[in-house]
Order: sequence, then C-alpha cells, then structure tokens
Amino acid sequence: SQNALINYYNRNASSEMTNATFAKSYAAAVGSALAVAFGLATLIQRRYSPAQAKNLLKWVAFPSAVVASSLNCYIVRSPEIDSGVPLVNSNGDDVLP
Repeated sequence: SQNALINYYNRNASSEMTNATFAKSYAAAVGSALAVAFGLATLIQRRYSPAQAKNLLKWVAFPSAVVASSLNCYIVRSPEIDSGVPLVNSNGDDVLP
C-alpha cells in the first residue's frame, strides 16, 4: 500500500489519473503480492524439508514486493505510456505538437 501511494505521487502531474485507476492499481498490487507470497510459501513447504523451508520462507517477501511494485507502477504509468507526456520548453510552450 505504501508503494501504491509512492507511485501515485511520483506520477506525471499533467497526466490525469482517476480514482478507479488508483483503486485498480492498488488492488492489483495487493492481489499479486498475496498470490506470489502464498504460492511461493506453498511451493517451498511442499518441496523442502521443514528446516530448509524455514530458512527459505524468510525470502518470500522480496519477490512478492517486486511483483507488486512492478505491476502497480505499470498500471499507474500506463496512461503516460499510452498517450505520452507533454514536452515543454522553459517558457511552458509545447516543443512537440
């Protein structure tokens, strides 16, 4: 959830972002993090001995956070990717039409 706010406030302010897009990016980030965390934890517990699994489960949070961050960033930035961002000079005039 912190990452969703960081991506929101670091977006290009000239690009409009609806509350629906913000909610979608938040839900996708949380859902993907949970899916990766539960999936990896289940895989580790089934495949490794309890002692090995205990050591490996410490590292499950990292890939979960990476996937959530990447997906959230893509959804927040997708309007900029689709329509581009305005390029202006120091006077605020459009450089490219």
